[in-house]
Amino acid sequence: MKKLMLFAISFLFAAASAYAQQPSTGAADAAVPIEEYVPKVIIEGKWGTGPGEFGAIADPMQSEQYDAPQFPGSLAVNAAGEIYVLDHVNGRIQKFSKEGKYLASLVVPGCADENGKSAIEIETGDKGEISFELRRKPAIIGINIVIDGKDDLYYYLKRTNDGKESGEVWQFREDRLVKKTSVPPVPGVLDVRDGEIWISQYPFAFVRTDIGEDYSLSEKKKIPRKQVNSVHKQKMEKLLTVKKEGRSIVGLRKENKGKFVLIPIDGEEFEGEAAIKGASIQAISRKGERAVVNRFDLSGKLLRRISVGTQPVTGIRDSRDNVYQLIKSENGLQVRRLGLEPLRQ
Repeated sequence: MKKLMLFAISFLFAAASAYAQQPSTGAADAAVPIEEYVPKVIIEGKWGTGPGEFGAIADPMQSEQYDAPQFPGSLAVNAAGEIYVLDHVNGRIQKFSKEGKYLASLVVPGCADENGKSAIEIETGDKGEISFELRRKPAIIGINIVIDGKDDLYYYLKRTNDGKESGEVWQFREDRLVKKTSVPPVPGVLDVRDGEIWISQYPFAFVRTDIGEDYSLSEKKKIPRKQVNSVHKQKMEKLLTVKKEGRSIVGLRKENKGKFVLIPIDGEEFEGEAAIKGASIQAISRKGERAVVNRFDLSGKLLRRISVGTQPVTGIRDSRDNVYQLIKSENGLQVRRLGLEPLRQ
């Protein structure tokens, strides 16, 4: 009897061990609904200088002599859904609640002369309308704002002094300035990558804000700036590779050689190969005319399904997958939020 029990236990352990070594299968969960992005205007502000209003130079798109367009072109969203808009013509970063209510302004040099005074002439017409005119080429110009994974806000600006250009990043924590950092004045914007702040130089290179202009020390060695992007890509490839094999997509986690198979929902077919996007895998599946972006985690579990036709091309994404866009018009500025909702059939 004891021998029989020992044999049974040994068999169960062996079966469990064999099962653990089998490649995992990630058959798509049909219970995950298809969602679509639905737009909603959250903030609507006139051109002006008051709370909740925004500054803009007439015909800003024709200001070719300056490094940045002269109207708000950057926003950021924190974990609570509060929205920050860089109103650099008025020399401030405006903060709004997630419902769009004006909350506060952070004073910054946004479009100023060498002494930090505004380079903008503000005029009020007979009917109360406000116009903004450049009175001199600004020595200080605001570029953009971002928020990192710890909810710190960063503001990137450029200074010109005696024909030489320099950059600065101002760091805010709980809306208070905590640090100023000198950075390379690259022709790009601030970006957040893997929780770190970078300055991106179009089209390929990324330079960390706390190091010099020509090299990155992210790999504990000097790397020419033009190679930093390829280094970032190699990091991701070490983590995971994905490829299509027939109807399914096979993924391999290189660090532990774990394997999984992604299978589309019945009636659908994967279209092309999957792509690694940050901490997720994305693969498009199609059924007839309907195409869906399927988002998996790095273990192959299906997290989200989003209708391809509704995905915004531009905008800032928050931690809840909402996308925010700045819409400029003759009368003022709108902040539009595109939130995910169940697809309306």
